[in-house]
Amino acid sequence: MLISQVAGGNGTPLWWAALQGHKDVVELLIQKGANIYGDPNCEQEAYKNRHFFEKSTPLWLAAFQGYIDIMELLVINGANPEIGLEGLPPITAASAEGQHQAVELLLQMGVDVNTQDDEGVTALDLSIMMGNKATVDLLIKKGADLERRSPGEQHFYGGHDDIAEILISNGADIEASDCFGQTPLWEACHYRRTGLVEILLRSGANTEVRDWQGRTPLMIAVKEGHTDVVKILT
Repeated sequence: MLISQVAGGNGTPLWWAALQGHKDVVELLIQKGANIYGDPNCEQEAYKNRHFFEKSTPLWLAAFQGYIDIMELLVINGANPEIGLEGLPPITAASAEGQHQAVELLLQMGVDVNTQDDEGVTALDLSIMMGNKATVDLLIKKGADLERRSPGEQHFYGGHDDIAEILISNGADIEASDCFGQTPLWEACHYRRTGLVEILLRSGANTEVRDWQGRTPLMIAVKEGHTDVVKILT
């Protein structure tokens, strides 16, 4: 059917309508029999050679852009909310883009809160990294697994101390260490994250912990010349 053929060399009409947020067009195409997942010829060589974004489903595009009404329309008409882009589920795409309502809707549709992409990254990981406090709070309330990551591993590099407090208050292990024996406090001292240092100290973080080279948080702060961190620790 022409209605499900690739248009413009990379996407079907339904794919394009979802990408542009045209709900009325999406609805019309579905009524006319468009393939709900986009390209029906996904096994063909031309499909496999496309850019990864062009392999996404209409639902993935809607979640990625936060088009709630289109997401609902697609699911009502049979789209699986778990299926999106190869290796990247709709819920992780929505989380990466800060689409809180889309994440909430996908959870309501029954998507597993701990769904991982092909690199083991979850919606919680991405929401922490992006500093999406409301989404982090939502995912935790819905049962997101806090044990998969240390409280410092994801939010630390993004600089989101408020999210660190949410994680810690919900039971994240403040002494969790990486393969180098570096805990969130050690990392915070290393990278001069004074706010996080104070939060972790108030939460009882161990100041005597040593990394694989025997360096304590104080030692690394001194080595890096972080006078303000040294003052907090001493």
